[in-house]
Amino acid sequence: MDCARYTVGWIAPLPLELTAAKGMFESRSIEKIDFDGHSFYGGKMGEHYVVMGVQHKMGTDAASDLAARMRSAFKNIEFFLVVGIGGGVPSYGPPGAKSEIVLGDVVVSVPFGDYGGVVRYDSGAWVKGGQLEKRGHINGPSSRLLETANLLKADHQAYRRASLPPYLREMRTRIDRDERDKFEDPGAHMDNLFIEYDHPQRFRDRPCEGHCDLSRSKNRDSRGIEAVRPADTPKIHYGNIASSNQVQRSEDMRNDLQNRLQVICFEMEGAGVVQGHDCLVVRGICDYSDSHKNKIWQAYAAATAAAYARDYLRMMPKSDHAAIDDPLVLLKKYYFKSDLLRIERLSGALLDMEQCYINLTIVEHKRQLSGSQTVTPFSLFSRLKVETTDQGEIISLPSLFDERELDDKKLLPRRIFIRGRAGVGKTTLCKKIVHDYIQKDMWKQWFDCILWVPLRRLKTQLQGNKGYRNFGDLFYNEYFLSHHDGEALAKRLWSMVNNRAYAGRILFILDGLDEMSRELNSGTDTSRLLDELLAWPQVIVTSRPLGVSLPKEFDLELEAVGFQPKQVDEYLAKTLKADRADKSDIIAHNIRSFIKSHPVIQGLARIPILLDALSFTWDNDSMDGEGKGKESMTMTMLYHNIELSLWKKDAIRLGKKDDDGPLTTTSIENYTEIWQIEEFIEAEMAIVEYLAFAGLYYNIIEFDNDFRMEAYKELRRFKVTDNVLANLSFLRSSDAYLQHRKKQYHFLHLTFQEYFAARYFVRCWTPEEHPGSKLNLLKQRQPAEISPEEFLRREKYNGRYNIFWRFVSGLLFIDYSEKLPYFFQQLENEPRDLLGPAHLQLLMHCFNEVPRSGIKSNLNSIHENMNNRCEQWSLFEHKLLHKMYLCRETEFPNCVLNKMILTKSGELLAILYALNQRHYLTLDLVQGLVSLLGDKSQGVTVRRSTAEALRKYNNLPKYALRGLGSLLMDKDEHSMIKSVVVETLGMQNSLPEDGLQCLVSLLRDGNPNVRWSATVGLVRHDILPKDALMSGSEHEFRNDMRLDMGLKKHNGLRKAAFQGPISKDIWRGDWHLAPRLQEELNDLLYITLPHFELHLRILAVKQPIAKYLATYDYLPRDEKKSVLFGQIDKIHRFMSQLRDKDEDIKSFVIEALRKEKNLPRGVLHGFVLLLRNKIDIKLLATMILEENSLPEDALQGLTSLLKDDNQYIRLLAIEALEAQNKFPGYALPDVISLLRDEDRDIRRLAAIVLGKQNSLPEDALQGLTSLLKDDNQDIRLLAIEALEVQNKFPGYTLPDVISLLRDEDRDIRRLATMILEENSLPEDALQGLTSLLKDDNQDIRFLAIKTLEAQNKLPGYALPGVISLLRDDDRYIRQLAAIVLGKQNNLPEDAVQGLIPLLRDDERYIRRSAAIVLGKQNSLPEDAVQGLISLLRDEDRRVRRSAASIVLNSDNIMGTIVPSSDTSILQDLYTALVEESMEKQLSCYMQDNRLRIETPKKRREFSLPSKDTLFKAFCTKARAMESPNLPVLLEVASTYPLDE
Repeated sequence: MDCARYTVGWIAPLPLELTAAKGMFESRSIEKIDFDGHSFYGGKMGEHYVVMGVQHKMGTDAASDLAARMRSAFKNIEFFLVVGIGGGVPSYGPPGAKSEIVLGDVVVSVPFGDYGGVVRYDSGAWVKGGQLEKRGHINGPSSRLLETANLLKADHQAYRRASLPPYLREMRTRIDRDERDKFEDPGAHMDNLFIEYDHPQRFRDRPCEGHCDLSRSKNRDSRGIEAVRPADTPKIHYGNIASSNQVQRSEDMRNDLQNRLQVICFEMEGAGVVQGHDCLVVRGICDYSDSHKNKIWQAYAAATAAAYARDYLRMMPKSDHAAIDDPLVLLKKYYFKSDLLRIERLSGALLDMEQCYINLTIVEHKRQLSGSQTVTPFSLFSRLKVETTDQGEIISLPSLFDERELDDKKLLPRRIFIRGRAGVGKTTLCKKIVHDYIQKDMWKQWFDCILWVPLRRLKTQLQGNKGYRNFGDLFYNEYFLSHHDGEALAKRLWSMVNNRAYAGRILFILDGLDEMSRELNSGTDTSRLLDELLAWPQVIVTSRPLGVSLPKEFDLELEAVGFQPKQVDEYLAKTLKADRADKSDIIAHNIRSFIKSHPVIQGLARIPILLDALSFTWDNDSMDGEGKGKESMTMTMLYHNIELSLWKKDAIRLGKKDDDGPLTTTSIENYTEIWQIEEFIEAEMAIVEYLAFAGLYYNIIEFDNDFRMEAYKELRRFKVTDNVLANLSFLRSSDAYLQHRKKQYHFLHLTFQEYFAARYFVRCWTPEEHPGSKLNLLKQRQPAEISPEEFLRREKYNGRYNIFWRFVSGLLFIDYSEKLPYFFQQLENEPRDLLGPAHLQLLMHCFNEVPRSGIKSNLNSIHENMNNRCEQWSLFEHKLLHKMYLCRETEFPNCVLNKMILTKSGELLAILYALNQRHYLTLDLVQGLVSLLGDKSQGVTVRRSTAEALRKYNNLPKYALRGLGSLLMDKDEHSMIKSVVVETLGMQNSLPEDGLQCLVSLLRDGNPNVRWSATVGLVRHDILPKDALMSGSEHEFRNDMRLDMGLKKHNGLRKAAFQGPISKDIWRGDWHLAPRLQEELNDLLYITLPHFELHLRILAVKQPIAKYLATYDYLPRDEKKSVLFGQIDKIHRFMSQLRDKDEDIKSFVIEALRKEKNLPRGVLHGFVLLLRNKIDIKLLATMILEENSLPEDALQGLTSLLKDDNQYIRLLAIEALEAQNKFPGYALPDVISLLRDEDRDIRRLAAIVLGKQNSLPEDALQGLTSLLKDDNQDIRLLAIEALEVQNKFPGYTLPDVISLLRDEDRDIRRLATMILEENSLPEDALQGLTSLLKDDNQDIRFLAIKTLEAQNKLPGYALPGVISLLRDDDRYIRQLAAIVLGKQNNLPEDAVQGLIPLLRDDERYIRRSAAIVLGKQNSLPEDAVQGLISLLRDEDRRVRRSAASIVLNSDNIMGTIVPSSDTSILQDLYTALVEESMEKQLSCYMQDNRLRIETPKKRREFSLPSKDTLFKAFCTKARAMESPNLPVLLEVASTYPLDE
């Protein structure tokens, strides 16, 4: 408990006012402090720590005593706020400029006239017309308090309204659900100002609502425009407040005191605090200080006063004294003053946080494990993680911690792991999180503090033998090192972390876990500290992919991906305006055109750092929107241009000189090629290229001091130092504040390292006639050097060098074209992939970096041979798997695709499906597809697939658009084709006028799908002709408007929806569609209702269907109520009859009112009085109450009936309560007692009522648990349904839930299983569940094993029972048993033996599950190995795929197969390898007389005792499969002894 930090005292006179006040804390975690018999509550508002207290009784003396106690306990309190409710004067001010105070407004004690803000008076001494006794002079608030009040007043005036509504909404979410209704704005219709009317004395002790003569009152409208308020938007008044020990209840006294004391508000506590303390009094107006007793407004008035006080504290700066010892305040200053949150662009300019687009997508493990992929993993975009992501898959930063549903379970994530490749923005993400938390209050509802820890600094400290021992060391060194009292601040922050009250509100961000992967579990103090950090309950961890295996479990795993296309456009527009304001629009247009005309660049531009480089280095002369001549811009060309521009910039910054002197921005433009400026920057080029290659070779991307020193030693002739690196654009250091020797450098993006590594390799590449050049490596490491040819032979199939080899071929073309043929010849030489796809992919990727013009005669034969093999392999894939994978890659030769489209009719659908998986299509492919689409001799399925493939292209040429348009104009065209073609047109970036008119004409098409597609397309182009929608028929209306999901995404379509048939029907009053609207279109109308014009809304709510709609909160509260209760006079005439003694008249009136819905509060209150009448009247009254949303007094009346002696009345009461949308908390005890009622219908309804609450108290949970044993099946079902929705499920209930697995009712068993699956079961529950594994009933065994499958850990004693189920008669039970066992790392021998027979099970799913489980074991017996090998020839492809994946990833099994002399096994292995290589990155080749198998994760080598046996088996199988790679196999085999 830290009392010293509280600087603001907040006094709430009443418990109700304290409830509202506590809801204003920024944190849900509130510190409770007990002192001297009082309980106080502490938390933060703005920059202030606020402590609250509530008076034990009313009056100024009690307030004064409380203030003194608080000052004694919290010695640093600087001022007090007295916040609560009060009575207001209706109007004040000079004639002609009167201000109106209405209920819910706020009055603040600011001095006016002769008084200082609070005036103390003795109400007992008042006599009308006589003298008034004033009691003492009271000082006004300090200048600091008044200055803040004036600032806030000016702030509100600037925005023309108070900023309280957001605070009010937030407050309601933070208080108990059952209390929220009280704090809602009761509405203008409940604000009645009585004029010269003394209310009946018999009602003085209780509210007089319903007994007042409303004809003597004024409503807000009749008081003039000054009294009108939008809902939930109170007005703030500043002036004197009268304070006394008695309640002011006289209209005459109020008016007299107003005139004499110049006051505008009355209260009972302020004077007691103001007398001895600096204080401001804030009062929400709940009545007019007259004889009208009205409690309806008290809660809301308390809320508005509290909301103003919070806003006031937001505006008040924290005093210097208060900030000195607050580590959280200093932490915020540290983040901003140390420039940690700066994001610097290549130009040196800072990037606005609003341009930091962070795209996070959920990592879906299930989809990954299934092996099904729609996009080839070999594509460039997949490797760079720049695929376009569906907007629905992106998780916004503010919603990161919101509840979501994953794997069919609801989850409130608190531990989040974010992975992303270098340069995609992980550290930028961390900066944005901290920035938005501080500047935008993001996540303030969840966290009071964010601690960002760049983990590389822990590594740096560890390398300097100064590892952190604990949190105190970490906090001191990271946050408070430069502060004079840093150690004390670090200890205070450490104590907060250790304090359970705060710990749950602290979020750690651990940035760069991959950089600490070697330190995990190392046993050092820093390692142990890292373990503590990783185990923190609220944490975000970032890491590069594959850099580390996750050491802890996380709630949510996300991946950071590149910009989305729209974000690319926004980024260019805003950053270019800052960089080149005079030409920003022209340059932005040119860059966008360039990107759209070069498909490869479209993907690369989504990498943030590359887009920044492109925009900064843009040169219209070297890069234009149409490309370089007729050549397509390649990835290498883009990087080459960026390199040239950045070297120019660096040459100037480094002070380089030519013959004319130091280089300038003007003179440097004379150098247009890299070789021209190389003489200036030879040393810098050398170190960049060498670091890149050596780092890539040794798998290093962060260059620490030791690595740099080794590199400098190799390049000693250039005399390079760290001073050079610090001035190069291509390298960055994340630790700018560290000394050089402690810094680590990395390239802007991994692709820049790969590019410069390729530059180094290309410099060393020499044609065959000039051998001898070597790749120099670090002398202190092995090997010290290697020839380029040898490096190529060893690494050409290594997935780590995929981008590298692309750059090598591209750079050879650009700078050393004479060396290019030799490079491709060496690619074609051994070693050669024995399977096929890996080598074709390598050639495709490399040729893709060489424009067609660069393929000379000496390269043409290799290129043509590749094209032929690509075609053969694609047809082979289709024959083998009935799918095509290779041609999904964008690098696949287009000429081959076009040829296959024209000639391979049998494979046409597979080709089109493959094209549909591509990221983009080139123009020559588009031309072929448009031609195919127009060929009506093709079937509908083929043509539809063709149209779907064209949707990938959103910039179709005019001839293609004309072709599509002609199809749409064809009346005989199939509607399925039309629908997809319309979608394609609608997705174009731009459409000519005739294209738009074509879409307009299709709004009247007979097919609803065509109409819908046309509508969406037009909305996308911001065009939707009103007359087209107005002519819709009822049939069109029903079919078009039911597609409400589309309306959620398109604002224009929502608006258009009510320019069409529905508004027409409303205007005519034609409601024949009402039933269908209610049944089919509730969601749609809910969404679109806010788009009604005002007069349409008012008209609509007079209709039956609109009354139904008016219950939604989207319609403004005052407007809704004023319309629905427009005939209030008629209803009140009914109510006067309700007081008639004639029971028949009462019954008649009740029957008449039963036809009305949403009755006013006063009417419903009348029915409360009838609850004490005869039984038949009770029945009718209850029916009325059942059909309306009830006010507080009516709910209290219903609650009292829950204890009625008459069973039937109890039933009616609980029925009426069950019908309420919002349930009062005070009714819970009585409802709980009904769980034991003798009437089963009452027990059933009580369970239903409780089932609507998701946070029940303990006695309710116990009552529901007892119903799990009820004799009535329906009651058991309702009880378990009510328990299932609880946020926290009681553990003691689990045994009873387990017993329900035996229940005769299937729904009960299902719900019991759901509950058990969603909870981590304790030991006794697991034991009970385990016993059911041997139950005679098959269904019970199934539910038991299904529940165990959902548990994270399986107890050892459950293993025998699970193992026994491997032999169960039921196939689903056998499969689940295998899956449960698969979660165990090391199974016992009997479990393994039990799984082996399942490898031969009749059911394929069981064989597959058993194989997956066995594949996870560290060691397997021989029969298990043989069983897995046998699955390589399984009849089911999915089983074969799973077995292949297991076998190929197991060193033990592969070590058994490869040296085998059993040719049938080797043939099965070859088949598995070939099939795997089609979908995954996999190669198999001979290297140094050993068989090497290469996957992205691992390279493995196997000795071959008998090479001829292996090659004979492989060749035999390849021949039988008719593999196109057979010639390669035979050629390789010819170099080894092979028996024919």
